[in-house]
Amino acid sequence: IAAGSYGDKVYAAGTDELATLAQSFNGMSERLATQFAQLEEDGQQLRMILGGMIEGVVALDAEQTQALLQEVPPAYHTQINDVLLTALVQAFAQWTGQRRLLVDLEGHGREEIAEDVDLSRTVGWFTTQFPVVLDIEQAPGPAEALKTIKEQLRQVPHLSEATLLTTDIAIIAKYQKKEGFEKLLRQTRLFRTWGDCYGYLLVASGAADIMLDPIMNPWDILPLIPIIHGANGVITTWSGTDASQGNSCVAANKTLHPQVLEILNS
Repeated sequence: IAAGSYGDKVYAAGTDELATLAQSFNGMSERLATQFAQLEEDGQQLRMILGGMIEGVVALDAEQTQALLQEVPPAYHTQINDVLLTALVQAFAQWTGQRRLLVDLEGHGREEIAEDVDLSRTVGWFTTQFPVVLDIEQAPGPAEALKTIKEQLRQVPHLSEATLLTTDIAIIAKYQKKEGFEKLLRQTRLFRTWGDCYGYLLVASGAADIMLDPIMNPWDILPLIPIIHGANGVITTWSGTDASQGNSCVAANKTLHPQVLEILNS
């Protein structure tokens, strides 16, 4: 409505240049109206899907529970989560025919991750959430599937095993306390300098784990944000705020990103 009123005034003034601008505003309004109509249609379809959902609850009996807790783990050197997730991806494969499944895993954070970290005098959870692809394409049977999933879960990275990419270290030192940055370097597996945009794409593709850059401009970072998010990653400023304004940026997967922010801001 505003664009249309503005266009009428411009035409009345007889200014060709401004009239062209008003036409572009009207065109933008029409495109936005079309997009909102599509969103409404998508919303109606979603409501139809949710309205037809059926919730199913399945419980293990005592014998099955004993096998899960006491018999299977020592036989295959696995943890309970390995068995449950293997069963999940196998059920998904039987249902859909797809033998790869992307899931978000949430952990309580109290498992042992390093010998020098003692959680015995703490209470509560140190919740973590991270994406994992479960792939049993090359596993013909249940035993092979269990071993495959176990190995895939063991490959989820910790900060001490991460690959860190950054732009020039001298520039970064101007934006961040040197102690925090050096601590990050000590805890990562590899450090090398890389161009900013390509480095973020390496994170999105899984070829690198962390990308740091203190000099991103908004027009550089905006195209990369949906790419990182589409790869189930996180990208923010070094202080953890919205990255769309540029300045300092850090991108990583959901497992490592909170740890990197904590170190950089300690």
